[in-house]
Amino acid sequence: QQALTTYLLDGLTRGERVVYCADEHTEATLVDYLYRHGVGRYLATGQLQIFDAKQIYLPSGRFQREAMMRLLEEQTQQAMAAGHHGLWVTGEMTWALRGHPGSEQLAEYESRLHTVFAEPACRLTAVCQYHRRRFSPRVLLDSLLTHPVVAIDTEVAPNPWFMSPDQFLNADRRGGMMRDWMAEPGHRSRLQDTLRLPEAQMSELL
Repeated sequence: QQALTTYLLDGLTRGERVVYCADEHTEATLVDYLYRHGVGRYLATGQLQIFDAKQIYLPSGRFQREAMMRLLEEQTQQAMAAGHHGLWVTGEMTWALRGHPGSEQLAEYESRLHTVFAEPACRLTAVCQYHRRRFSPRVLLDSLLTHPVVAIDTEVAPNPWFMSPDQFLNADRRGGMMRDWMAEPGHRSRLQDTLRLPEAQMSELL
């Protein structure tokens, strides 16, 4: 939570419009938390906004990758037109656990979204919140592969497992990942540890 609070404060003090997409927590719980951590005052000005994640990710009851990307770009332009430096977003991703139509596109969406972030003029920043105890190892692994920066507890660091969209969306991405990891000593050590996992756990990862 500390890393998330720091992220919110950084965006707000930089003059960004900050949007929080809530799913696991109620709006009342979040408002209480934000006020206790010195962020709530931005709610009154509208610079910080809280939405139900379903409003953002599932406006029609279905997750649509391209529509979501357009929405983020439109909201970024609106934030800038209102005088903000850009748009910062964070979302609780537990909505994806409920089997909504289209949610199987989530990993592909997150990978393709990196092309937006890579644009020099991009004014969009996003943090996806994955609850480690609720998501399967397979989903968490895809999340690691599609995010260039990772935050675990209070540690934030470049993600050594990140794959570019060209790599991740390649039909043979798992083969390519194995070849890359085998070629790099640090990854090879981690891979060897993974290969020692019980067969049941290995099948979840692969």
